[in-house]
Amino acid sequence: MIQNSIILFIIGTVIGSFLNVLIYRIPIGKDFISGRSSCPKCYKVIPWYGLFPVFSYVFQRGKCLFCKEKISIQYPVIETISGLIFVGTSMFLYSPFLSIPDLTYWLFYIAIIEITLLLFVIDLKHFILPDSLVLSLLVAFGAYYLTTQILGISPDYVQSSLTIQNRLLGSLVIGGALFLLWFLSKGRALGFGDVKLMSVLGIIFGLKGGIIIFYMAMFIGLIVGLFLIFFKQADLKTKVPFGTFIGLSVLTYIFFYNQIISYVNFLILRAFTTV
Repeated sequence: MIQNSIILFIIGTVIGSFLNVLIYRIPIGKDFISGRSSCPKCYKVIPWYGLFPVFSYVFQRGKCLFCKEKISIQYPVIETISGLIFVGTSMFLYSPFLSIPDLTYWLFYIAIIEITLLLFVIDLKHFILPDSLVLSLLVAFGAYYLTTQILGISPDYVQSSLTIQNRLLGSLVIGGALFLLWFLSKGRALGFGDVKLMSVLGIIFGLKGGIIIFYMAMFIGLIVGLFLIFFKQADLKTKVPFGTFIGLSVLTYIFFYNQIISYVNFLILRAFTTV
């Protein structure tokens, strides 16, 4: 068990290192497939021994090997978070070491969570949600759906009750409502990237899941906004990265699905029985 967790953590940090490349290159439109990593300050190519996730940052004391400029703490943080995601997903959702179905479920949620992490950070830093990443979520779901169909695997418990009709309805209702809000507010209420992201999440998690994720994102955004206003770090006109809150909401929904659905069903039942 511990050995498996160590292996997953190491693989996760390596993936996290690649995420850092994407976080830096995608917003500036730079090719992330070719070209070696270089220092953003002195632009010198980083040698292989300077690319070990987390370890290289600690060994170099957070500084470039050449110009000695400080390296952003973002790099080891993202690498560590990615490693913990690999381990946490295996411990609390599905283990890739148990069976083919569990491996399929694990790979699906790893892809969804890692892409969500990318969207979280990029929107937080640049206030954009790249179409390529939003589309990647849809591709990840498509690959999962086709794999379960081809191998005859039953969908996991989050996906098991969702039909194609429910997914399309979720995308149309949530995407349509948010598009109308974006259009009427002329982009002041939310960005068009948020509309596209929620439309895709409606397909992945269905109508009910999409609505829950959206309202949780609004709640998280409200709490963060009030906190920043209280400490005079923002005001009512401050632009907020709503995609970041959606990302947090998606992670919460995935890891605490049973508790959230049970609570929502309780609220619905209570509402109807008290009328």
